[in-house]
Amino acid sequence: MNDLKNIGIRQFLARRGIQPKYECNGYGMYLSPLREERTPSFKVDYVRNLWYDFGLGEGGTLRTLVMRLERCDSREAVRRLQNGEKRDAGSASLSPSVGERPAVGGPSPVVRPATVPALRVLSDAPLRHPALVGYLASRGIVPSVAAAFCREVRYEVNGRAFFAVGFRNDAEGWELRSERFKGGSSPKYITTLKGCNATNDMNAVIDSSAINATNDVNAITDCPAIGAIASFHAGNDPMACESDRAMSASHASVMVFEGFIDFLSYLSLANNIHPVSDTVVLNSVVNLSKAVPFLNRHSVIHAFFDNDETGRKTTSDLHRLCPRSEIIDQSCFYRRYKDVNDYLIARKTCPKPPETVSDSLGRDLRPSKAETAAIESQRRKGVKV
Repeated sequence: MNDLKNIGIRQFLARRGIQPKYECNGYGMYLSPLREERTPSFKVDYVRNLWYDFGLGEGGTLRTLVMRLERCDSREAVRRLQNGEKRDAGSASLSPSVGERPAVGGPSPVVRPATVPALRVLSDAPLRHPALVGYLASRGIVPSVAAAFCREVRYEVNGRAFFAVGFRNDAEGWELRSERFKGGSSPKYITTLKGCNATNDMNAVIDSSAINATNDVNAITDCPAIGAIASFHAGNDPMACESDRAMSASHASVMVFEGFIDFLSYLSLANNIHPVSDTVVLNSVVNLSKAVPFLNRHSVIHAFFDNDETGRKTTSDLHRLCPRSEIIDQSCFYRRYKDVNDYLIARKTCPKPPETVSDSLGRDLRPSKAETAAIESQRRKGVKV
């Protein structure tokens, strides 16, 4: 058993011709070997030797991966891994699956990984289930914002039924979240939203019945778990208010978020279900390239990425992919927190953030170069600004 710890998942996949689509420090992103997909969402942590499939919301060790691929129990998975190590290291297949024993004296068949049914969405409805309402409450999301952008999605994996908070993307796929699950349905894509000052009809993007139907909002606010959130007036938050003022002055601005929880958190801070500027939710940083055509229509891009290595790399990639746009990194306003949602939760539990944080958040949203130039021009003319 100890010998199996020396077998890397990266090495295991490489022997089977499965290579990462891209690699970062310490991990690689693959097309999932457990299901069909076009965007890599299967992460292999090279350091800890663990895997995680974001589409299925499952992960584990090499042994559990073999169990999923071969549909066998733990003991059989260990046996097959041990046999695989004894064979030629260049072999591109696992030992034969159950029911596929080689004929006596014949060549061993090449075994393909078993096809695991992808997550399948069954239905969506207004958000009502107390477990999901409570989950959003724990993340600090304002009820009206949740009702406007989220749905209660029923789905199944391997014949088992589940439900989760759903956020739709532009390709009709879903991002799904619950207390115990983080994943999504295919196709994986970005979500774009037009600002309330734009000419596009918001109802084309957001289910207007969810926005205006008081029953849906009441279904959320009636839940005891969210009572405290309903009374939390986050609209006074300096970051969100100044951000809205800065961007509402120009249709050339766009906001970009890594995930929909951060987007909903921003709107909760602003206490507004209508984004004042165009918005892109990547639904995964791997989708950044898909957002470039939409982002390039704007001269100023406000980036609300995580305060971690991935977030900083994504900001750097944004500069490279959108060279004609001014990129404004807004993560400085929540620099002591991982992301916008962490900041929202801190605001919920402590309406007045620590002084070191409020100092940065109390300042205006970082202005664009054009706005700065306009102010300086007025000052030179002796106009008080």
